Amino acid sequence: MADTMKILFFTNSEYGQSNVVVATAYELLHRGCEIHIASFAADEDLGSAFTKRIDALNNGEYGTLPTDSKPVTFHRITGESMVESWQRRSKLTPDIAMTHGCGLKHAPLAYRSLMPVMGSEGPEYLTAVESCVAALKLVQPKVIVVDSSFPQGHDAARMMNLNYVVLTPNSFRETIGAIQPRGYGFWGIPAYPVSWSKVPLNIYLNARMIYAFFTAPIIKDIEKFRKEHGLSGRYPHLDPYRKNLQYLIPSAPEIDFPMRNIPGNVTGCGPIVVPAPPLATTDPELEQWLRAKPTVMLNLGSHFITSDTFAKSIATAFSTLLLKCPNVQVLWKLNSRNGNDAQAKGILKEYIENGSVKMASWLNSTPSSILQSGHVKCAVHHGGANSYYEAVDAGVAQIILPGWYDTFDFAARVEYLEIGLWGSHRACKKGDFVYWDEFGDALLTVMDPKSAKGAEMVHNAKSLGGIARSYGGRKKAAEKIMEFAESGKYGAKTLEKDGVSVDVTKETTAVKVEEAHEGVV
Repeated sequence: MADTMKILFFTNSEYGQSNVVVATAYELLHRGCEIHIASFAADEDLGSAFTKRIDALNNGEYGTLPTDSKPVTFHRITGESMVESWQRRSKLTPDIAMTHGCGLKHAPLAYRSLMPVMGSEGPEYLTAVESCVAALKLVQPKVIVVDSSFPQGHDAARMMNLNYVVLTPNSFRETIGAIQPRGYGFWGIPAYPVSWSKVPLNIYLNARMIYAFFTAPIIKDIEKFRKEHGLSGRYPHLDPYRKNLQYLIPSAPEIDFPMRNIPGNVTGCGPIVVPAPPLATTDPELEQWLRAKPTVMLNLGSHFITSDTFAKSIATAFSTLLLKCPNVQVLWKLNSRNGNDAQAKGILKEYIENGSVKMASWLNSTPSSILQSGHVKCAVHHGGANSYYEAVDAGVAQIILPGWYDTFDFAARVEYLEIGLWGSHRACKKGDFVYWDEFGDALLTVMDPKSAKGAEMVHNAKSLGGIARSYGGRKKAAEKIMEFAESGKYGAKTLEKDGVSVDVTKETTAVKVEEAHEGVV
């Protein structure tokens, strides 16, 4: 009897990073694979209760699994998650630590604030690498799959001279933008798109970002520590693309900025989203409510905590929409700071009472289930990659209220593709999230049945959704991993369990490797 095909994933625990892993793992379980996932086990209050997601996967909450499938095994990596590290260094909650404006004034400051997420201190970093090495030796997988933003996993595989597959939640731009011919990544990838007069400024800001990354004290410290302990090559965060690896990206040329060159080892899978149980089965009451009128859904992600000022601006914009368009309704997932949402509810009191507005801190169904119901006309979100791809996959128009890093990219992307709007350009230039009047205009553009521009966006989003789904998404990612497994080039099946050729324990305390368990530790 042939051995079960073992696949080992290394991923960050944050929802935004691990979503593509959970989705792909689900499909691989349907193909008879034995799945192992190695990650940090951050506390639930940091929005990173990853072990609960593995429980949900094993329990069939994302979809029925084959009766003979083996439960996913979780391997705990010693160390802090990205959010834990960021919060400890910045002394701020993630939404405050990450938030910044855009443009010449704000971008250079943002580059500095990104540094805490680029890695942990040297000793802690090496401890995590050792945990990854231990997982590799224990599992001896047929294929190694590493989250693009999990440098410890990259270093563990590289120090053992193993090729592997990179699975990322990001777009083509983050992976191959820097290798485009003639410096195209610096000037040619559109943002509005970039006018020729702004090309020098765009080049300058890109240069400032590169300088900030390569000269940051934390990066220098990690680079020094890596070299002292036998980890050669550039720090993985600064080395997003390698010719000898395979890359699986949840994008496709039709739903991204144009690239002049997509290498053969980069596969655009289309949106890789977690299976969404039908809304009628998970929340029939909400499904019935959504049927009443065209709906706009606002969900700003797990890291965004709504301030009183922000909530008031959003509520005012929604009241403007509902006053002019009584034939629409609003579903608002509101994660307010200190639970203080009285002002927002006061502004929308009339509409809450007549059933045109639903506000909730928690929804029984996933955003993807709600979008896939077919009753949402417009999705408003913060511009996270997963939120963007879930809306694209569902064929729903988008309004984006970006606040940090790549969220601005996705806001620009929906306008470039004419499937939505950047919700508040002026606010971003001032370092804010939203101005109610600007956001209100965006809502009216998309939701007003008399808006020709809105009708075109809704049509474009629906058409693009069909194209995006045709790529296969999580099924395509799983098929490619099976293909790589057959090649025998991207795993650690032949590793010995005792000893490695490179000494990574020099001047560090030996790490006791935790025994892995089926299901969740």
